[in-house]
Amino acid sequence: MFGMALAIGLVLGVVGCSGDDTSPQSADTPSAATSSTPVTPSATQSQDASSAAKVKALADYKYFVAVWTKGRTSGNPAYPYDQVMTGKALQMTKSVATADDLRGIKATGTVTFLRGSVVALDLKAKPATATVRSCELDRMSGVDKKGTQVYRPGGEVSTETTMALVGNRWKVSNKAVSGKDEGACAD
Repeated sequence: MFGMALAIGLVLGVVGCSGDDTSPQSADTPSAATSSTPVTPSATQSQDASSAAKVKALADYKYFVAVWTKGRTSGNPAYPYDQVMTGKALQMTKSVATADDLRGIKATGTVTFLRGSVVALDLKAKPATATVRSCELDRMSGVDKKGTQVYRPGGEVSTETTMALVGNRWKVSNKAVSGKDEGACAD
């Protein structure tokens, strides 16, 4: 089930990533207008902000995997997926959970994050976005009321997930899943 393409929204809030310091200046601090050199964020500051955002996005993605797995195995279509998802991904997950509940399908098993990285980051986008490529072990299956297996574990799967920064959390907004011979699992 995890192997299906999902639209997922994930958001991370990184304080100070924009380089825009809107704090009031004290009398001891020279203003940019009186300085002979323009005040701009240094390359090091931008790199630090990007590095911090990538670390946070990947951590929030790992958290998403755990929350999503718990939600799917809970059998509760009203599970609070919105803590880790947004947009179409959230809508799709809720729709699948509701459909499974109506059909009497019970999900069991786990999905485990094996490895991954942030391969794209746009902190200037509104909202900020991050793309995570990961390799996961899908051991989730679903059985209907009659005991018939309606979906099987996918094994190792590669994912490419777009996350959006909502407040201070990266949330999954879109997710595509492929086989283990592609993407992060092939590395």
